[in-house]
Amino acid sequence: MIDDKSQLNHSATQVPNTMDNNGSLRNPRAGSLLSDSVAALLSSSLFTTLFYPLHRVKILLQTQDSNPLITSGQVRRYRVMTAVPRLAREGGVRELWRGNGAYMLRHVPSTTLSFAFKDAVLRTLPHYGGYEDLGRAALVNLAAGFIGGTAALFLVYPLDFATIRMASELRHSKKGLGVMDTLNSAQRSGGLAALYRGFGVSAAAIGAYKALYFGLYDTACTAMEQRPGWAAAAAVRRPHSAAVPWAASPAKSGSGASVPAGPAIAASSAAAPTGHQPRQHRLTVMQRWATANLVVLTASSLTYPLDVVRKRLVADTALGPSQQQYKGFVDCVMKIARTEGLRGFYRFYGYDMMLRLGGGILLVLYDELKTRGPGSVARQLLALNRVPQQPGHELHDQQGDQER
Repeated sequence: MIDDKSQLNHSATQVPNTMDNNGSLRNPRAGSLLSDSVAALLSSSLFTTLFYPLHRVKILLQTQDSNPLITSGQVRRYRVMTAVPRLAREGGVRELWRGNGAYMLRHVPSTTLSFAFKDAVLRTLPHYGGYEDLGRAALVNLAAGFIGGTAALFLVYPLDFATIRMASELRHSKKGLGVMDTLNSAQRSGGLAALYRGFGVSAAAIGAYKALYFGLYDTACTAMEQRPGWAAAAAVRRPHSAAVPWAASPAKSGSGASVPAGPAIAASSAAAPTGHQPRQHRLTVMQRWATANLVVLTASSLTYPLDVVRKRLVADTALGPSQQQYKGFVDCVMKIARTEGLRGFYRFYGYDMMLRLGGGILLVLYDELKTRGPGSVARQLLALNRVPQQPGHELHDQQGDQER
């Protein structure tokens, strides 16, 4: 029989490094720039084209208050519920994907680079673990997201510029300007600097969004993964009287006299776990998806006004220097506030929030591809499409084989 004192000493100095078997364990610092780029490229390419018609409508709704054809009454305003069928009716189904080429060229590399840069920056920054360092870990995650997002935006900003220009323009002719035509037209009217008009506010908007998008998600997932382990470690580090109630009161001898607790038990209560990693809980896909959606809605809500301003500045460039309505960021903010009020900064906010839910899917899909690999994810998707065998069929088949 094992002595009770030795068992207490053993349990107080050891924390099991076990992991649950649900889902997959995230590690943003694992991998390399190449492997992260491949995972991000695959995940961003899977849903970009499918979501683009909603993205086209969102830009059209956000910029129509500065479109001369709409403000003058020549073209009716677009509404959330009727925008998609109206675009398809007026210009055909292809009109829903107007600017999709520029969007693909901009969005896929931008998403790929932002994911890869973010994790690359994380590998160079200090690593903090545990609840006591959660605040510093959050700051590191936010900084990595901001740097990764702005660095990726700088490399692809001319394509982002062309995407907004093409999606905000109203053309009823079958042939519209392509990506290169749009870029050349902007360059001829304002030089090379015209291609980066609005970059300052775009960097602030995208940088802030990516900081919250990546930083909050990584911090929240890390906290949820480590919570069981750090809770167990905290329980072990409590005084022994709290962990073992009967040790708090002095033991009584057969004559009724009080006897102080033994030194071995007192020593075991002061012992703290050393040299062991905290137990981590593997989050399920649904847990990470719910977390990602909450993070996306939070990040989008906080940065939505900046997104509206930056898109209006870019769309305003298409009018040419003589017809432009805004002189810059401050002038755009002041005019929106004066003519439209606070509501102008949150135009079609609800529609954008529905569209942003795709960002939650992207975060989880990137995690799956990075953690499990493309082959494993593909096999899981194929397994979901298989028809499960009804319970009892296998036993029935085995009995039939025995009878035969």
